[in-house]
Formats: sequence, structure tokens, C-alpha cells
Amino acid sequence: MYPQHLSGLLKRWLLDAEHPGVSDVRTCAEIGRHEQPVGVVVTLSDGWRMVWQAVGSYPPGGAANENPDTPKPEKFDGMWDQLPEYKAARKADEAAAKAYTGPRSRKPAATADAIVALIVDVVKRADHAEIAHVETVRRSPDQPETVRIACDDKAMIYGLVAGFMPPGATSFSHPDHQIPKEFQNVPSVRSVDQQRSR
Repeated sequence: MYPQHLSGLLKRWLLDAEHPGVSDVRTCAEIGRHEQPVGVVVTLSDGWRMVWQAVGSYPPGGAANENPDTPKPEKFDGMWDQLPEYKAARKADEAAAKAYTGPRSRKPAATADAIVALIVDVVKRADHAEIAHVETVRRSPDQPETVRIACDDKAMIYGLVAGFMPPGATSFSHPDHQIPKEFQNVPSVRSVDQQRSR
């Protein structure tokens, strides 16, 4: 499985979960997020947006995708920000951010680790035929958890929180991949489950 394909599936699974703390989910491509071109953007109920970036690794010499029904991502020369569809999507996202009139807060209501726990939960519940295993790993104690997804075709997909965008903004409130401590410490997975049941 390719990360681009997972991004579309994950968007659908997160929306289907109807979590009260999540108001919208888009793929990074849908908002023209060329800095993190593959993954999902989770809009929280307080207007903050969290970018979850996905990357993949594949076995040497082997095609990553054994499923003929899943198209391979198109190859292109140049950078993501030069693609016309990314430029158009980014322009639309910037216009929507400027028009934002909702609540504004100093920090997001959900932490990076809580959102990662929700992502792992929806992937497990989906029980997709091409996904063999999903788990979280932490590179170091001061970093948010990374999601590791093992696929049946021997591909590995890794996803991590790249950052948080404040309400009405299209850039992070901090440097890329440097999540402030107060944005990452986890309520346990159990508390995410409790929020879902409310």
C-alpha cells in the first residue's frame, strides 16, 4: 500500500468515527500542503488543525502495491509545490483560513498523542485487508509517538504529527516537527475512548 492511498482511507475512517473532538479531516493534497505532501489534516472542534505526515518504505526490488485495484501514485519531476493541483488547493485553503470567524485559543484542545491514539484506533477498527499490523513507537521521550503500519505487501508506512496550525492560519505555530511539550503530552488511549463514548 502506498501512503497516498492510506491517506484517503484514513480520512474516511476518521470522518466515519464521528469523534466529537474532530470537526473535519482532509488529505494534505486537498489543502495543498506541499511541505507535508502526503498525510491528513485533522481539524479539531476548537479550530486548530493538526497535520499528520505519512511516508513509506518498500522491500528492495519489490513493487509496494500488490493490489491491482489501487493505482500507483503518479511520478513527476520537480517539487510538490510546483504541481498545479497543489497550488490551487493551497490558494483555496489560504482563502478559507482568512475567512475563519470561529473560536481562537492559545493551544489546541487535543494533544498530538491523543490524536495519534485515535488514528491507531480507527485503523485497527477498519480491519483493512491490506494492513497486517499497526502500532505506535516513540523515537525519544520528548517526541510525539509515531504510527507504524505494516502492510501485507511488505510495505511499511510511518506517520507522525508534523505540527499544529492555529485557527485561521495555514502555517504551524512552531517549527516543523518540533511540537511544543504542552501540545504533545497524552491523555491515555482510554481517555480518547471515553471522549468517543460521550
